[in-house]
Parts: sequence; C-alpha cells; structure tokens
Amino acid sequence: MPHKIERSLQGKGYRLTASRKKLIEIFTSNIEEHYDFDNLMQLTGEGNISTMYNNLEVLINEKIVKEFYVGSTKFFEYNGNIHGHFICTTCHQFYNVDVPGLNCLDVLIKNKYNYLVHDSKIEFFGCCNQCKELKCHVCKNIDCKHNATHINIVNQYEYQFDEIEINGYVKYLEVCMKQLGKELSIVFVSNDKIQELNQEFRNINKVTDVLTFVDGQQNYLGDIIICYPQMLIQAKEYNHSIKRELLFLITHGYLHLLGYDHLDEKEEKEMNIMQEKLLAEYGVNRDEKL
Repeated sequence: MPHKIERSLQGKGYRLTASRKKLIEIFTSNIEEHYDFDNLMQLTGEGNISTMYNNLEVLINEKIVKEFYVGSTKFFEYNGNIHGHFICTTCHQFYNVDVPGLNCLDVLIKNKYNYLVHDSKIEFFGCCNQCKELKCHVCKNIDCKHNATHINIVNQYEYQFDEIEINGYVKYLEVCMKQLGKELSIVFVSNDKIQELNQEFRNINKVTDVLTFVDGQQNYLGDIIICYPQMLIQAKEYNHSIKRELLFLITHGYLHLLGYDHLDEKEEKEMNIMQEKLLAEYGVNRDEKL
C-alpha cells in the first residue's frame, strides 16, 4: 500500500522525501489510528514544523489523509478506511464506528439533489461504555459531585477554583488510565507550605508547583499537592489560562502517582507525550488564553 501511494505521488511530480515517506508509512501501517500534529512530529522525528505542515497538506489534497476536529484539537487519519466517529462528551475519547451505507451516501446525495460530494464526515456524540459506569447512582448524571466521593479536594486557604471541573477532569483521567474508583487527594497549599514539604521530603529548599506522595494502599493512589500561588504565576508566564495550568498540574501529579517519571530523557519524553495527549483529547490546549 505505501509503495502504491509513493508511486502515485511521484507520478504527480511530488518529491518523495524521507520525511514524507515516513509519514505515509505511519498512516498506512495502522489505518484505524488517529494522530494529532504533535504525535506526528514525534513519530516521524521531523524537526521542522513547516515541513510537517507542507507534507500533511500534500497528503490531504491528494485524499490520502483526512483531518477532523475533536473539540479544538485537529486529528489526522488514513483516508482509505470509510467510517464514522463516536465522540464521548464525558471523557472526550473518540472511536471509529462502522456506518452501513456510508460509502454510497455521496451517490444518494447526487441522485436526489444533483450535488457533487467531495468529502463527508459522520459524527455521533454521547457516552462511551467506560463512562457509563461512572454515572451517579443518585441523579443518574455523569457530571455531578455525587459521584466523586473518592476524590478528596483539600483547600484550607479558601483559594478560588471550580471543584466540579476538577472532579470531572479526574474522572476523565480515571477512564483514560483505567483507574476507575481509586481514591486520591488533591491538596492546595501556599508557597510557604509547599517549600516546607519540598525541604522535608526532597531536601530542596524552594517553592515548587506540584508534589506527589504515593500511598501504597490498593484503592488509594496517593496525594497531589498543588501550590496555588505558583500555579497562577506559571499560567501568566506561559500566557495560557489558569484552567490549563491547573489541569496540567493535576495531570502531571496523576501520572507520577501511576509511576511515570522524568529522571532521564527517555522517561521525560514518554511522560510529556502522555501529558499532552491527555490534555489535548480533553480539549485543553496551550493556546487557550487567560
């Protein structure tokens, strides 16, 4: 399959660079997979953003790859496998679904309206099987506080944040990382308190943004300690929303509780990829402003 695509592109006068060949190989080796832009940059090893944009534009124009959005995040997939998408409005994961007759809908449209269809997109929205398990037994909804009794939010300083947003995001992480129902605590502290903890447990006498403590009990993941004032500073420094910074710190801490770390370059890369994937699929991007 990749050789046929390569010959077709060469026949149309396109240069078959190593980067372009690698991109074709990625899409054709797993035709069910979806990739965002950062995934493709990492998988191809391409260091030039403009080159990646140009390569994707060629493949999209030649109908080899198609693009679609989940929330504000753009994804790319191989265009030879006709299917629709089911998007879970709770965890923001999406799945390929077979739609009977999808491959002949363009003919039906042409016959009925005489329109010429160039492309189509079928999307369904609802609740995936995993998220259905998270429905509240009290009110039968998913996005409620009744169902979050296993998430302990400690806020002794009366900091201002959206507790429902935090509960909803942690439930999303539970689904993605297959940790349903495991208890954890998210504790918001001051600069002085996190510096004290950092000194006591890491022998580093300075303010940091997040610390994690693994408990070791079977159904208790541990504690995520977030320095609220430092979170506000970093949101401003990175020129993105406080929500984005908050969810990033929760994600970072949550992955630490599951054993992810960044002690060497390989570990750091793996953790960074997972963090960005979780945030992007939830619909929170770096370009979200204050």
